[in-house]
Amino acid sequence: MPPPQAPLLPPPGDLARPPTLAAALPKRRRGRPTAGPAAPMQTHALLQRIAAEFERLSPQLRAVARYVEHHHDCVGQARIQEVAQRCQVQPSTVVRFAQRFGLSGFEALRQALGAGARTRLPALPPTGDTPAAGQALAAVDQAHASLAASLAGLQQLQRDLHLSRLADATALLRQARVLWVTGSQRGFAVAAHLAWALQQGPQPVQFLSLMGGLLGGPLRGVRPGDVMLAVALGPLPADTLEAAQQACARGARLVLLCDGPTPALATEAAVCLQVEEPAPGGHPGVCNSLATAQALCLAWAGPP
Repeated sequence: MPPPQAPLLPPPGDLARPPTLAAALPKRRRGRPTAGPAAPMQTHALLQRIAAEFERLSPQLRAVARYVEHHHDCVGQARIQEVAQRCQVQPSTVVRFAQRFGLSGFEALRQALGAGARTRLPALPPTGDTPAAGQALAAVDQAHASLAASLAGLQQLQRDLHLSRLADATALLRQARVLWVTGSQRGFAVAAHLAWALQQGPQPVQFLSLMGGLLGGPLRGVRPGDVMLAVALGPLPADTLEAAQQACARGARLVLLCDGPTPALATEAAVCLQVEEPAPGGHPGVCNSLATAQALCLAWAGPP
């Protein structure tokens, strides 16, 4: 019997050569393109185009545009019936919305938005429905999912926050004669925090709570050289819009903190701080808006 042969060794030149990265990665399936590093930019470009063409959309398409703007991280993982129900439109309207922006249909819209999604959460069941056993998340799981979405949103805010705009807003606040702060609905909590924090400085601060329709009286005190800091989260509330417009008409400069396009105030705002709020389960929060407000206050109180 011949002696067993030793296993063949690779050529000497290959011993010191590490395996290539391409060899270590799994083979890519044909016909299924994968999202590369530019995929999140695709989502950002689509959202920018929706904001630019918002005023030219029909009322039904605007409803879809608002939902996509605030909940694009959920749309990328949702079904067309869920999106249509949230927007209170027919599924065909969602398809027309996708085609309006050059996409073939809802599946292409899901892929465009899902490519940039950082948090994937199950959608909440429609109001009034009882989820089947085993399908609903436990309360603890929902809390953890919400915290994970908030953390991911803060990380995105740290990457995407326009520091130059924050510096411009800080300069306006420091030069103001009087600081006026207003916000209602979801923006009320952020506006109240801003009013409290800004009161620690030397300038007078007026907080317009917009409660009880008491709007016109306090705004008579606005003068040129003042700054109005308005918080508008979600669809722009009518009272916040009126307060900001009246203040600008009296010569105040406007700093706007928002989480979506606000065409009604786009031309009047001296500085616009726009953030994206995570929406776990389709319910947007205020985490990123509060963090931006805190950053603005710290920059304003810091050394010039």
